[in-house]
Amino acid sequence: MGPSGADQGEVTLWAGPFHWYHTSDQDESQTWRWQQDAPWLNDYPPSAVCNVSIPWALWGYLINEQDKVTFTNPPYTWSDPDMELPPRFDENLAGLRLALQLYNDGQSKAHRRRFITELAKTTGMRHAWFRTLALELKK
Repeated sequence: MGPSGADQGEVTLWAGPFHWYHTSDQDESQTWRWQQDAPWLNDYPPSAVCNVSIPWALWGYLINEQDKVTFTNPPYTWSDPDMELPPRFDENLAGLRLALQLYNDGQSKAHRRRFITELAKTTGMRHAWFRTLALELKK
C-alpha cells in the first residue's frame, strides 16, 4: 500500500532525509510505512530510517502554522543547487529563531526538568520507550 492507498485517518509528512512523521488512527502494526514504497532507500541501511508517530494537533501545528527553517526538501530537489542556499524570508528567519530558542532551552537542565515533569503527567509514561526518553532528558 502506498500514499494513494493509505487508510483514511492516516496522514504522513516527509520532513527531510530519512524521517517521516505520521498520525494514524489505526494500530501501529497495521500502519503503512513510507519506506515500503521508497526504492531509493536500498542504498542506505535500515537504521537510516526513523518513523515518529505524532498527535493530530501537533501535526496541524507543524504543517499549517509553524514557520519553517528551510524550504521543502523532497528527494527530487536534492540535486538543485538553489537548495544549498539558505532561505532569507521572514518566515524562515522566524522559524530559525524558534529552533535556536528550543535548542537553547534544551541545553538548560532546569528547562529539561520542567519538560520531564510535564511528560510525566501524560499517558505516554506507561511505555518503556517513553520512560527511557524521559531519563535521557535528565542528563
